Amino acid sequence: MAPVERCASLMRAENINQLNPGAPVLVGAPKAQTDQPGVTKGGAVYSCDINSGSSCSQIPFDLNGK
Repeated sequence: MAPVERCASLMRAENINQLNPGAPVLVGAPKAQTDQPGVTKGGAVYSCDINSGSSCSQIPFDLNGK
């Protein structure tokens, strides 16, 4: 299940979109596996466009795993 689908199961997308139309929703995935070298399941944060239905992209924070 994509992060946006998990988010939508907890909150109604229509209500979120009324707060700030067009704004992305940030979804935390505390056990997500990233491409950070030497890091196992360090977690990730995704920016999701709830208007598209399934468009999420990971926000890069620490690309070096330090």
